[in-house]
Amino acid sequence: MIKVVQEANDKQAMNEFIPLLSSLINQINTSLDVTHHEFYDEKIVDTASALLTMLYLMSDAQFSSYLMSNLKECSKKERMLQILQCVQRLTTWNSVVFPHIWLVVQVFQTEVTVKLLEWCNVYMVGEFLPAKEAEDENSSNSLWDVFYDVSMKIIMMDLLSYEDDVVENPTRIAILNSNNYQMDLRVHVVSLLEQNWSTLNNTSKLLLADSMVQNILSNIGSKNAEISTMCKDLYFDLLKCEYMETDDFAKVRDHTISSVHSIVTEQHQNNNSR
Repeated sequence: MIKVVQEANDKQAMNEFIPLLSSLINQINTSLDVTHHEFYDEKIVDTASALLTMLYLMSDAQFSSYLMSNLKECSKKERMLQILQCVQRLTTWNSVVFPHIWLVVQVFQTEVTVKLLEWCNVYMVGEFLPAKEAEDENSSNSLWDVFYDVSMKIIMMDLLSYEDDVVENPTRIAILNSNNYQMDLRVHVVSLLEQNWSTLNNTSKLLLADSMVQNILSNIGSKNAEISTMCKDLYFDLLKCEYMETDDFAKVRDHTISSVHSIVTEQHQNNNSR
Protein backbone atom coordinates (compact mmCIF):
# COMPACT_ATOMS: atom_id res chain seq x y z
CA MET A 1 0.00 0.00 0.00
CA ILE A 2 2.76 2.46 0.95
CA LYS A 3 4.54 1.77 -2.35
CA VAL A 4 1.34 2.57 -4.25
CA VAL A 5 0.95 5.88 -2.42
CA GLN A 6 4.60 6.80 -2.96
CA GLU A 7 4.08 6.35 -6.70
CA ALA A 8 1.29 8.93 -6.48
CA ASN A 9 3.73 11.73 -5.68
CA ASP A 10 2.65 13.34 -8.93
CA LYS A 11 -0.19 15.69 -7.87
CA GLN A 12 -2.22 14.82 -10.96
CA ALA A 13 -1.91 11.12 -10.22
CA MET A 14 -3.09 11.75 -6.66
CA ASN A 15 -6.60 12.40 -8.00
CA GLU A 16 -6.84 8.72 -8.89
CA PHE A 17 -6.04 7.69 -5.33
CA ILE A 18 -8.51 9.97 -3.54
CA PRO A 19 -11.28 7.30 -3.57
CA LEU A 20 -8.94 5.07 -1.53
CA LEU A 21 -9.13 7.49 1.39
CA SER A 22 -12.54 6.27 2.53
CA SER A 23 -11.32 2.68 2.51
CA LEU A 24 -8.20 3.53 4.54
CA ILE A 25 -10.25 5.57 7.02
CA ASN A 26 -12.73 2.72 7.52
CA GLN A 27 -9.92 0.22 8.07
CA ILE A 28 -8.30 2.39 10.74
CA ASN A 29 -11.58 3.25 12.48
CA THR A 30 -12.41 -0.47 12.63
CA SER A 31 -8.97 -1.59 13.80
CA LEU A 32 -8.41 1.11 16.42
CA ASP A 33 -11.65 0.78 18.34
CA VAL A 34 -12.04 0.82 22.12
CA THR A 35 -11.28 -2.92 22.40
CA HIS A 36 -7.88 -2.64 20.72
CA HIS A 37 -4.97 -3.74 22.92
CA GLU A 38 -1.62 -2.00 23.04
CA PHE A 39 0.64 -3.98 20.78
CA TYR A 40 2.47 -3.37 17.55
CA ASP A 41 0.32 -4.26 14.54
CA GLU A 42 2.11 -4.19 11.19
CA LYS A 43 -1.16 -4.00 9.24
CA ILE A 44 -2.31 -0.90 11.15
CA VAL A 45 1.11 0.71 10.70
CA ASP A 46 0.96 0.08 6.96
CA THR A 47 -2.58 1.46 6.63
CA ALA A 48 -1.89 4.50 8.83
CA SER A 49 1.31 5.27 6.92
CA ALA A 50 -0.55 5.13 3.61
CA LEU A 51 -3.30 7.45 4.88
CA LEU A 52 -0.87 9.99 6.35
CA THR A 53 1.24 9.97 3.19
CA MET A 54 -1.81 10.59 1.02
CA LEU A 55 -2.94 13.49 3.20
CA TYR A 56 0.58 14.92 3.18
CA LEU A 57 0.67 14.87 -0.63
CA MET A 58 -2.87 16.17 -1.15
CA SER A 59 -3.44 19.75 -2.18
CA ASP A 60 -6.21 21.98 -0.81
CA ALA A 61 -8.19 21.44 -4.01
CA GLN A 62 -7.86 17.66 -3.78
CA PHE A 63 -9.09 17.65 -0.20
CA SER A 64 -12.07 19.72 -1.32
CA SER A 65 -12.71 17.21 -4.12
CA TYR A 66 -12.64 14.40 -1.58
CA LEU A 67 -15.25 16.13 0.58
CA MET A 68 -17.43 16.73 -2.48
CA SER A 69 -17.26 13.13 -3.73
CA ASN A 70 -20.42 11.00 -3.52
CA LEU A 71 -22.51 13.63 -1.72
CA LYS A 72 -25.58 11.43 -2.08
CA GLU A 73 -23.95 8.87 0.22
CA CYS A 74 -22.25 11.25 2.63
CA SER A 75 -22.35 15.01 3.21
CA LYS A 76 -19.18 17.12 3.38
CA LYS A 77 -19.63 17.53 7.12
CA GLU A 78 -20.08 13.78 7.67
CA ARG A 79 -17.04 12.98 5.55
CA MET A 80 -14.97 15.52 7.48
CA LEU A 81 -16.16 14.03 10.77
CA GLN A 82 -15.12 10.55 9.63
CA ILE A 83 -11.58 11.58 8.76
CA LEU A 84 -11.23 13.62 11.97
CA GLN A 85 -12.42 10.63 14.01
CA CYS A 86 -9.82 8.52 12.21
CA VAL A 87 -7.05 10.98 13.11
CA GLN A 88 -8.45 11.14 16.64
CA ARG A 89 -7.95 7.40 16.96
CA LEU A 90 -4.43 7.60 15.53
CA THR A 91 -3.59 10.36 18.02
CA THR A 92 -5.15 8.49 20.96
CA TRP A 93 -3.41 5.21 20.05
CA ASN A 94 -0.23 7.03 19.05
CA SER A 95 2.21 4.72 20.85
CA VAL A 96 0.52 1.62 19.42
CA VAL A 97 0.60 2.73 15.81
CA PHE A 98 4.07 4.28 15.83
CA PRO A 99 6.43 3.40 18.73
CA HIS A 100 7.88 6.30 20.72
CA ILE A 101 11.36 5.60 19.37
CA TRP A 102 10.13 6.48 15.86
CA LEU A 103 10.52 10.20 16.50
CA VAL A 104 10.63 11.30 12.86
CA VAL A 105 7.49 9.32 12.02
CA GLN A 106 5.62 10.63 15.06
CA VAL A 107 6.47 14.24 14.21
CA PHE A 108 5.39 13.54 10.60
CA GLN A 109 2.06 12.20 11.88
CA THR A 110 1.59 15.36 13.94
CA GLU A 111 2.41 17.64 11.00
CA VAL A 112 -0.16 15.86 8.82
CA THR A 113 -2.74 16.09 11.62
CA VAL A 114 -2.14 19.84 11.90
CA LYS A 115 -2.54 20.16 8.12
CA LEU A 116 -5.90 18.37 8.36
CA LEU A 117 -6.98 20.63 11.23
CA GLU A 118 -6.17 23.65 9.05
CA TRP A 119 -8.34 22.32 6.23
CA CYS A 120 -11.22 21.51 8.59
CA ASN A 121 -10.99 24.87 10.31
CA VAL A 122 -11.51 26.70 7.01
CA TYR A 123 -14.85 24.93 6.50
CA MET A 124 -15.88 25.13 10.15
CA VAL A 125 -15.45 28.89 10.44
CA GLY A 126 -16.68 29.73 6.95
CA GLU A 127 -19.38 27.28 5.92
CA PHE A 128 -20.75 24.98 8.63
CA LEU A 129 -23.19 26.01 11.37
CA PRO A 130 -21.85 24.79 14.73
CA ALA A 131 -24.95 25.40 16.86
CA LYS A 132 -27.27 23.45 14.55
CA GLU A 133 -24.67 20.75 14.01
CA ALA A 134 -24.14 20.23 17.72
CA GLU A 135 -27.88 20.14 18.43
CA ASP A 136 -28.60 17.64 15.70
CA GLU A 137 -25.87 15.15 16.60
CA ASN A 138 -24.78 13.30 19.69
CA SER A 139 -22.13 15.36 21.50
CA SER A 140 -19.48 12.64 21.30
CA ASN A 141 -19.91 12.58 17.52
CA SER A 142 -19.96 16.33 17.03
CA LEU A 143 -17.53 17.64 14.44
CA TRP A 144 -16.55 20.44 16.85
CA ASP A 145 -16.14 18.02 19.74
CA VAL A 146 -13.68 15.88 17.78
CA PHE A 147 -11.85 18.90 16.30
CA TYR A 148 -11.19 20.35 19.74
CA ASP A 149 -10.26 16.97 21.23
CA VAL A 150 -7.64 16.29 18.54
CA SER A 151 -6.29 19.85 18.82
CA MET A 152 -5.95 19.64 22.60
CA LYS A 153 -4.28 16.23 22.39
CA ILE A 154 -1.61 17.73 20.12
CA ILE A 155 -1.05 20.61 22.51
CA MET A 156 -0.58 18.12 25.37
CA MET A 157 1.99 15.95 23.57
CA ASP A 158 5.30 15.58 25.40
CA LEU A 159 6.76 14.81 21.98
CA LEU A 160 6.27 18.44 20.91
CA SER A 161 7.47 20.10 24.11
CA TYR A 162 10.37 22.52 23.93
CA GLU A 163 10.25 23.27 27.64
CA ASP A 164 11.74 20.00 28.95
CA ASP A 165 14.56 17.59 28.06
CA VAL A 166 16.29 20.01 25.65
CA VAL A 167 19.69 18.81 26.85
CA GLU A 168 18.62 15.24 27.56
CA ASN A 169 17.13 14.66 24.11
CA PRO A 170 18.75 16.98 21.55
CA THR A 171 17.71 14.62 18.73
CA ARG A 172 14.01 15.21 19.40
CA ILE A 173 14.50 18.99 19.44
CA ALA A 174 16.46 18.84 16.17
CA ILE A 175 13.62 16.87 14.56
CA LEU A 176 11.03 19.36 15.84
CA ASN A 177 13.03 22.30 14.49
CA SER A 178 13.03 20.75 11.02
CA ASN A 179 9.24 20.54 10.69
CA ASN A 180 7.62 22.09 7.65
CA TYR A 181 5.90 24.81 9.68
CA GLN A 182 9.24 26.15 10.96
CA MET A 183 7.63 26.89 14.32
CA ASP A 184 6.30 25.25 17.48
CA LEU A 185 3.43 23.10 16.17
CA ARG A 186 1.54 23.52 19.44
CA VAL A 187 1.51 27.31 19.07
CA HIS A 188 0.20 26.94 15.52
CA VAL A 189 -2.65 24.76 16.81
CA VAL A 190 -3.36 27.38 19.51
CA SER A 191 -3.92 29.96 16.76
CA LEU A 192 -6.34 27.59 14.98
CA LEU A 193 -8.28 26.99 18.20
CA GLU A 194 -8.50 30.69 18.99
CA GLN A 195 -9.79 31.46 15.50
CA ASN A 196 -12.33 28.64 15.62
CA TRP A 197 -13.52 29.51 19.15
CA SER A 198 -14.07 33.15 18.20
CA THR A 199 -16.70 32.12 15.62
CA LEU A 200 -18.86 30.14 18.09
CA ASN A 201 -21.86 31.56 19.89
CA ASN A 202 -22.48 31.02 23.62
CA THR A 203 -24.73 28.01 23.07
CA SER A 204 -22.15 26.28 20.88
CA LYS A 205 -19.36 26.91 23.37
CA LEU A 206 -21.37 25.48 26.26
CA LEU A 207 -22.15 22.36 24.24
CA LEU A 208 -18.39 21.76 24.14
CA ALA A 209 -17.95 22.13 27.90
CA ASP A 210 -18.44 18.38 28.49
CA SER A 211 -15.27 17.53 26.58
CA MET A 212 -13.33 20.78 26.91
CA VAL A 213 -13.08 21.52 30.63
CA GLN A 214 -10.74 18.65 31.53
CA ASN A 215 -8.50 19.32 28.51
CA ILE A 216 -8.37 23.02 29.42
CA LEU A 217 -7.50 22.36 33.06
CA SER A 218 -4.87 19.78 32.07
CA ASN A 219 -3.08 22.41 29.96
CA ILE A 220 -3.69 25.53 32.01
CA GLY A 221 -0.40 25.10 33.90
CA SER A 222 1.65 24.58 30.74
CA LYS A 223 5.14 26.08 30.75
CA ASN A 224 4.35 27.41 27.28
CA ALA A 225 2.91 30.92 27.67
CA GLU A 226 0.67 30.76 24.58
CA ILE A 227 -0.90 27.46 25.64
CA SER A 228 -1.42 28.56 29.24
CA THR A 229 -2.95 31.90 28.21
CA MET A 230 -5.31 30.29 25.71
CA CYS A 231 -6.54 27.77 28.28
CA LYS A 232 -7.18 30.49 30.86
CA ASP A 233 -9.07 32.54 28.26
CA LEU A 234 -11.19 29.54 27.17
CA TYR A 235 -12.04 28.60 30.75
CA PHE A 236 -13.13 32.08 31.77
CA ASP A 237 -15.03 32.46 28.50
CA LEU A 238 -16.97 29.27 29.30
CA LEU A 239 -17.84 30.71 32.72
CA LYS A 240 -18.98 33.97 31.12
CA CYS A 241 -21.04 32.15 28.48
CA GLU A 242 -22.83 30.01 31.06
CA TYR A 243 -23.58 32.99 33.28
CA MET A 244 -24.94 34.98 30.32
CA GLU A 245 -27.15 32.06 29.31
CA THR A 246 -28.30 30.77 32.71
CA ASP A 247 -27.26 33.25 35.43
CA ASP A 248 -25.34 30.37 36.98
CA PHE A 249 -22.02 28.48 36.77
CA ALA A 250 -23.40 25.02 37.56
CA LYS A 251 -22.36 23.19 34.39
CA VAL A 252 -18.77 24.47 34.25
CA ARG A 253 -18.50 24.09 38.05
CA ASP A 254 -19.56 20.43 37.96
CA HIS A 255 -17.19 19.68 35.07
CA THR A 256 -14.39 21.45 36.94
CA ILE A 257 -14.87 19.34 40.07
CA SER A 258 -14.97 16.04 38.15
CA SER A 259 -12.05 17.09 35.94
CA VAL A 260 -9.81 18.07 38.85
CA HIS A 261 -10.61 14.74 40.51
CA SER A 262 -9.69 12.85 37.32
CA ILE A 263 -6.46 14.83 36.81
CA VAL A 264 -5.30 14.36 40.43
CA THR A 265 -6.18 10.65 40.36
CA GLU A 266 -4.28 10.13 37.11
CA GLN A 267 -1.21 11.97 38.43
CA HIS A 268 -1.33 9.90 41.63
CA GLN A 269 -1.49 6.66 39.62
CA ASN A 270 1.39 7.78 37.40
CA ASN A 271 3.53 8.62 40.43
CA ASN A 272 2.83 5.22 42.00
CA SER A 273 3.73 3.40 38.80
CA ARG A 274 7.24 4.94 38.65
